Amino acid sequence: KEVYTEKEIISLAAKAGVNQNTIADINQALVDDGLVDKEKIGGSNYFWSFPAKRDRLNELAHEENKKKIETIKISIQQAEARLADAKRGREEDESGERAKKMARRVELTKSVAAANVELEKLKQNDPREVANLERELTLVTGAAHRWTDNIFSS
Repeated sequence: KEVYTEKEIISLAAKAGVNQNTIADINQALVDDGLVDKEKIGGSNYFWSFPAKRDRLNELAHEENKKKIETIKISIQQAEARLADAKRGREEDESGERAKKMARRVELTKSVAAANVELEKLKQNDPREVANLERELTLVTGAAHRWTDNIFSS
């Protein structure tokens, strides 16, 4: 509850039996952790720690944590509501119609994937693709002839 200078702290700690070399390091660590306040006034450094400050910081942290808890509770309620909305209409009935539809969906996606693979194989024989490749081939050949003519003409 009192304000001390650095010299006073060193002398009090030396009387208590603490090594003088470690006092400055320990004091700096306390300042870094926010447990002790430090202010340079004139040529002296003054150190103090008031219990009320620590209590106030704890109260502020507690209030902030309460607010976070409330926002998390609200988001949980919203997520539960969205989950209930998503589950609505997906309930399994006694005839197992949803399971049949899901199995049919899996079959259809597999058949679409197989059709896409076959389409890629058949693209090699597509007349439009062959014409595009021939056009590209003539363009590339013409460019290669241009470059080689320019090289050999100099």
